[in-house]
Amino acid sequence: MLPLAVAMGAMVQVGDVHSESISMLEELDLHRAALLQDSSYPADELHDVSLRCWTVAMDPHSDPEVQWRCRFILVFLFGQGQLVQFPEQSCEQWAFLSMPDRVLRAMDQEMMGRFYRPGQEYQLPDIPPSSEVWIVGAFSSGPHEVGQILRRKPSRIHFFEPITEFFEQLKLQWHSREYAQLHNYGLGRAREHGEMFMASEGSSLFQPMEFSAKRLFLDSVSDPEHGRLRERRTHVRVEDAEVVWRILSTEDLGLLHMNCEGCEYEVIPQLAAAGLLDRIQAIFVAPHLVLNDDEAAELCDASSGTCQKLLSLGPSDTVTPFRGFWKTLT
Repeated sequence: MLPLAVAMGAMVQVGDVHSESISMLEELDLHRAALLQDSSYPADELHDVSLRCWTVAMDPHSDPEVQWRCRFILVFLFGQGQLVQFPEQSCEQWAFLSMPDRVLRAMDQEMMGRFYRPGQEYQLPDIPPSSEVWIVGAFSSGPHEVGQILRRKPSRIHFFEPITEFFEQLKLQWHSREYAQLHNYGLGRAREHGEMFMASEGSSLFQPMEFSAKRLFLDSVSDPEHGRLRERRTHVRVEDAEVVWRILSTEDLGLLHMNCEGCEYEVIPQLAAAGLLDRIQAIFVAPHLVLNDDEAAELCDASSGTCQKLLSLGPSDTVTPFRGFWKTLT
């Protein structure tokens, strides 16, 4: 195998010479195979390939075939903790790099599976025994982590699920448990009745995005073969998260578990504004890349699904779902 520095040397000009592009793709595939085999590289060469791949992966005008290979390498190395002296503080860039991508999801499960395992539970932080738990976005049976939660013997679990179809399935499984309280509504910043896009466990009041090669697409109008066209909708009820906290007489939470396809951008700020976050022991959030209706109308072309304007946002611009939440994680 060629040294990494040699293999990556012409990367920024990859679109100019087809023969160089083919050679580079072959080299990147070799690097991928070596990483999967736990081959070790000298630190200076690893840093060099990472730095060059970063430039390509972040450039929307790069050759897509080279770009997604570089994105795999970078996200893989990041997940393995091997990116030393890299800009980890740049959350917006990492959000862009690891954005849900049909290619990223489907074409290299072996590499992604080394540090991300879809459908499997995450290790939750310690939850105080006999504490109260909220599960926001319970779907039809509760989260994958429900076994961990039950082992802590919570005093009460509140399940919030706004879609009646899923709520009825949830009742069948949990109605006989005295500690389980089921609520057929979602949580947000205010009481409202809205129309939800139906997509199984990906159902949402918001418009999810996906990244593909050089553009951002609104999921509702993107790839008809692999995307979710969201032709089916249902009406749901949403309640103010702070008001629900008061009505349920909640004093403290051992865990706030949220996998609600975008509502995290409303619930967490709402609880924070009410001064309630200090009364929550642990928060589990599955983050989602979403736009609300106003942002989608302003930033995206609804007919094509393209959201290219997002790529040109400067440091002073703010799109709360896309930028603000990642800043919260730093």
